[in-house]
Amino acid sequence: CDLCGEAPCLRGGGGAGAASASVSTMLSALAASGLSRSHVERRELERAYDRLRGSCGGAECLAALREACTRRLPCGHWCGGVEGESGCLGCVVPGCGGGADADCVICQEPLQRSPAVQYSCGHRCHAKCARESLSRGCPGPELTFSHLGCPLCGAAGELPLQNPALAAAAERWVALWEATRRCGRAQLRAAPAEERAKVEPGGEYDGRPAEYAL
Repeated sequence: CDLCGEAPCLRGGGGAGAASASVSTMLSALAASGLSRSHVERRELERAYDRLRGSCGGAECLAALREACTRRLPCGHWCGGVEGESGCLGCVVPGCGGGADADCVICQEPLQRSPAVQYSCGHRCHAKCARESLSRGCPGPELTFSHLGCPLCGAAGELPLQNPALAAAAERWVALWEATRRCGRAQLRAAPAEERAKVEPGGEYDGRPAEYAL
């Protein structure tokens, strides 16, 4: 299986490959697996069908395929990102030159097991792990936004998880993050001169007023 790497993949059981399969055969197979999508061209349909046949057909792998990108990369592997992104995440197969991280920075499981997204720092995690992190929210009673940042390097600054695949899960946290930044900036403008000096050139928070205000 291209995803779990454990069970035999469906193509091992025989049957026509995408190049020789009829459109009705491919559509029926995708529909039976819950992977029906709007395929404008035959090549798009063939890619989705090939991805399905490269999986074991298990429930967890099929759930991952429902949002997996169906682009084949120059290295021969499938893109490790989610379907519909404007840019391709790239390869996530361990040992392949196209992959930066082999494991999800949240669950530490191999990235290729499920579609992944990338933080602004460049580290990657499974899209489902990012959604779960956003759903859990703040790790403690104090209002913080650490669950929006990279757990590996703690990248700060602009929101690191701005991704179309996570828009619904991140919406309320993005709104709260922006509102808190506005309040912090307003309070900083009214602060004593010695406090404001920390965000001026040479200060401890030079160029990072919002971070200091929070």
